[in-house]
Amino acid sequence: MQNRPNVIFPSEFKEFSLALATPFEYQYRDFVATFAFFDSEGKRLEPEEVSASWSPKLGGSFRYLKSGEPGKQSEVIKPIMLNAPARSAVVEISPWKEKDKELARRVQDSLLVTVKDDELGLTWTKRIKD
Repeated sequence: MQNRPNVIFPSEFKEFSLALATPFEYQYRDFVATFAFFDSEGKRLEPEEVSASWSPKLGGSFRYLKSGEPGKQSEVIKPIMLNAPARSAVVEISPWKEKDKELARRVQDSLLVTVKDDELGLTWTKRIKD
């Protein structure tokens, strides 16, 4: 997992989720999303500050992608709550049960990252930058 954020938001957030702009057909656990979160000073949040499983093998917190309803935009992970505010993140999609790296890349290109800033009452949605 890279240490440079690929999605940055204008304000701090404590809730994070992913959705697909384009629906794909796959099954639960075909792909895994790994995450690292960074505060406003660029310091990486500790694993215990993130409400997702952590894997040394994957190099970060992770969630398996849920399969969505065909033809509908839907969340593909259970939302992640943070115990400390973050300003940016690294999000990477990798094959897990489904070994199709090209499809994993297309899924990542279609991701919409949504965060909530409860302090300001704002919700931000962005795409991942390479």
